[in-house]
Amino acid sequence: MKKTTCAFGFYDLEGQRSWVIRKGIEESGYDVVLCRTDARGFLPKIRDLFNQWKKIECSLASTQEPKLAAIPTTINRNQRDEIIARRRASPAWSATTEGRVGSWEGHRRWPSHAIDALYVVFPGHYVMPLAWWLARKRKIPIILDVFISLYETEVEDRKRVSQWNPKAWMLWLIDWSACALAETILIDTEEHRDFFVKRYRIAREKFLVIPVGCRTDLFFPRATEQQETFRVRFHGSFIPLHGVETILHAAQELKNDGIVFELAGKGQTLPAMQKLAEELDLTNVRFVGMKPLREIPDFIAGADACLGIFGTGAKAKRVIPTKAFEILAMGKPLITARSPATERVFRDRENAMLVTAGDPRDLAEKIRELKTHSDIAASIAQNGRSLFLKKFQPWTVVEPLVAWLQTH
Repeated sequence: MKKTTCAFGFYDLEGQRSWVIRKGIEESGYDVVLCRTDARGFLPKIRDLFNQWKKIECSLASTQEPKLAAIPTTINRNQRDEIIARRRASPAWSATTEGRVGSWEGHRRWPSHAIDALYVVFPGHYVMPLAWWLARKRKIPIILDVFISLYETEVEDRKRVSQWNPKAWMLWLIDWSACALAETILIDTEEHRDFFVKRYRIAREKFLVIPVGCRTDLFFPRATEQQETFRVRFHGSFIPLHGVETILHAAQELKNDGIVFELAGKGQTLPAMQKLAEELDLTNVRFVGMKPLREIPDFIAGADACLGIFGTGAKAKRVIPTKAFEILAMGKPLITARSPATERVFRDRENAMLVTAGDPRDLAEKIRELKTHSDIAASIAQNGRSLFLKKFQPWTVVEPLVAWLQTH
């Protein structure tokens, strides 16, 4: 019988991280049931998740428990009592709801064929107390895809909250408690895992490294028309992690090289980046706005080279963004910052072009090299696609999680 994992939380069904993990689990032979909410507000979310869980519980119990044939109404009472006695002596009786009625164990019993693990999908920090309570009642393991630190994101990376603000302390506590309540924790890189171990004093053994990957139903090579202009494209959030200012200064270095930069997205630093582009008089840079997920593949396909992240903060050294895997999957040359995380996965000039973080001149030189040497660009693109197929498809990235589920 297949095992079943419940994907729990208020996640986006289209979101790449959760899609990859769910798809990988299914490809590995598991069933995945969804317990998710679109309710607005924290308490409505909690209430809706609890109600959905109860419905799933009842549905699984009613559809999978053994069914006993009805007792004929034409027989006499003695014959009826004899049939009931035989049924009560059979193993099938104890597995039914009717057979468990009246016993304390029967009212508390969770069908052995129901949910085998509770997977709290990112962003799941806030629903962990409810998930822990539900999983504990049913004696099933709870898995948290922590993915990011809320404290680091808001306080240290985006700097939207002061470290002395009580909200910052609350974010730290939410990070810690979410990890403490989980039986195992999913994280995207070894470097990110080591950060959580050190920052929150969480046991290293609790973590499973699950690379980000990307949606293989959307991101794959596709033919495009040849362009006269060499196009460099970036897509993503305008946040400090991505180092968009480095891209703009590199564009300034390449103003007379026949290279056009197209930047898609929105976010915290977008107004500042638009202002910087005006100050630098960057006629070779275009801000094309936010692209829906399903338009991003065509946006990547139309590029001659695609950009990853170039931030200089601590977090940038530990992560590999989703866009990097999208670019690899589509067979386009990736240029991204050199860091402990990227050097663990990529080989410079073999399957990616690595540059010094925050160094626009280095970035400009690498872009110029790819434009001048199309054979190098093609080789990097092809090798990057091969790397993705070998190591970052959904069923591949979840191998550590599947191995863990098989032993729990």
